[in-house]
Formats: sequence, structure tokens, C-alpha cells
Amino acid sequence: MDLSKIYSKAWDLIKKYKILWLFGLFAGCGQSTFGTSSYSADNDYLTTFPTSKIPPGFQRWFLNIERFINNNPGKFFLYILLISGAFVFIGLLIGLLRVYGKIGLISGVKLAEKDITPLTFNNINEEVKKYFWKVVLLFLLVWVVNLIISLILVGLFLTIILAVPVICFAFVYALIYALLVNQFPIALIVEDLDPFLAIKRTFQVVFSNIPLYLTVGIINLFGLIVVSFLLGLPIIAVFGAWFILDKITFGTMVIVGILLGLVVTVVFGPIKAFLDATWTLTYIQAANINFDEPKEEEFTELNIDEVTT
Repeated sequence: MDLSKIYSKAWDLIKKYKILWLFGLFAGCGQSTFGTSSYSADNDYLTTFPTSKIPPGFQRWFLNIERFINNNPGKFFLYILLISGAFVFIGLLIGLLRVYGKIGLISGVKLAEKDITPLTFNNINEEVKKYFWKVVLLFLLVWVVNLIISLILVGLFLTIILAVPVICFAFVYALIYALLVNQFPIALIVEDLDPFLAIKRTFQVVFSNIPLYLTVGIINLFGLIVVSFLLGLPIIAVFGAWFILDKITFGTMVIVGILLGLVVTVVFGPIKAFLDATWTLTYIQAANINFDEPKEEEFTELNIDEVTT
């Protein structure tokens, strides 16, 4: 286990090949770097929310929507279906873009390890086109299996008696699932495998190198938490200033929030590229892959030629 080699090489790749930042931007598109959060809107919160900061035009707009819902429930339901369909379509496009970016990152690291230069968008894109639909099929297979397991866990949880064991198992399962899903496309691309073989190969590599993967996972997780906190500070500051200061209008807050969101998305590109580079290099080290060594078939052909001559 050589962690210094993994992280130093990943850092060198990110510094040397800026094209990986672009694929990192694609891979992180629509991905929240701040985790998920939940909140409850109770009466106290509603009474303390600064509705006076919302422009009268927006307040009238919300009131008009409420009247429209009451007077035209059928049309409102139709609009909800259309809007939901649009969101599903946009979500699908973003998902495919993230797959494209992830394949590009893995392929870029693979080409760099093969010492193929120059590392450009065109030669990475050629690799992406080669593996894109294979990786999409791979994710679909994994998604179906995960859906079945999740439904089983929900059913067991509802029995009440098995609730606590199911919660414990679900936590462990979520960690293992996240790790394996991250490694499946790496195995497929790095070793040029079909989806089913990539799944089998990933299980072999990961579970035979548990200490390495646990260490890299912990390092990357804590690093991502720190980076997410730092990137989130400006956005938290904007919302805090909006609540405290009366001079900041709702429109100004929205514009500043959108601009900060775009900046955070762009900045997260090289961070995402670095993280995926570390995971790809981890797999290469765990699977003991050396791109400089010829394959066994090449040795066989060489021996046959020597015998015939």
C-alpha cells in the first residue's frame, strides 16, 4: 500500500493536464458538494421568516398561483406533469453528462499512465465514445439491483421487529455500495471489460484490498468535508447577510447566490478530477496493473515467431 504514490501522482496529473478539469466539471455537474440537509418548517420558523424582504411582486405572484390552483385544479395537475417531465428530462441529461465526465477522467488517467501524449480533449473523447454505453449499461444494472435491495430493506424495516438490524445493515450497505459503484466503471475502462466482468473483477480487487480502500476512502471523505465547508462559507454568508441586513434585497440575494453557485461549480471541477484520479490510481495499484508490461498474448506470439524462425 503506497498512499504517497497515489496522491502525489494524482496531484501531478491534475497540475499537468488541465483538460482533466473540464471532465471534472462535467462529472461534478449537478452534484452537491455540501451533502444533504433537512429542515422542518414549523410555525415559529414561518412567523420569523423575513417575508418583508420578498418583493411585493413575488408575493402577488404566489397569491395568483394559489388562486389558479383553487379555480383550475385540472390544468394545474397537467402543468405539474409537464414540469415534472421537464425536470426528469433535464435530470437525465445531467446524469449522462456526469457519466461522460467520469469516463473522461478515468480514461485520462489511463492514457496518462500509458504515457500517451499529448493528452487532449480529442484522444480522451475517443476513449469516452468507446466505453460510454457500456458504462451506462453498467450503471443501469447496478441501479436495478440496488432498487431491489432497497425495497427489501424497506419491507423489513416496516416489520418494526427488524428495524434496528435493518438500519445497521443499511448503513454498512450504503458505504459498500458507494465504494463499489465508484469502482465499477474504473474496472471496466482500465481493464477493458464488459459490464458483468467489470462487476466481478471489482469485487475481487476491492475485497482483496480492504485496508487500502478504507484508507483512501477516509482520506477522501474528510478532505471533501473540509473543502465543502470552505466552498459553502460564501453562500452561507450571503444568506446570513440577507437575513440580518435590511439593505440587501431579495433580487440581489438571488443574483449573488446564482453567481456564487456557478463559481463553486467551476472550482469543484479540479477537485472532482483529483478525487477521481486518486480512485483510479488506487484501483490500478490494487489490481497490480502495469501498462508498460506486454500482455501474455504478446509473449505467446513472440515465442511462436522465434520457434518458426
